[in-house]
Amino acid sequence: ANSAVPYPIGTLLTFINEINTVTIPITTDTMVLSTAGTTGTRTLAAHGIAIARKVSATRWYISGSGLT
Repeated sequence: ANSAVPYPIGTLLTFINEINTVTIPITTDTMVLSTAGTTGTRTLAAHGIAIARKVSATRWYISGSGLT
């Protein structure tokens, strides 16, 4: 959440998952899955890689392989 960690707009976060599945949660901010335009918490499969980019104070876009 921006209230907890106010990353600057344009920040890129990379998620690399080597084993099992990982949940990438979002609570008070909005995270948009770039390929579908849907919002909410995402799941990253084993061996998946995802990148999230902050586009406004409380909005992120995320994309990657193994991401649902």
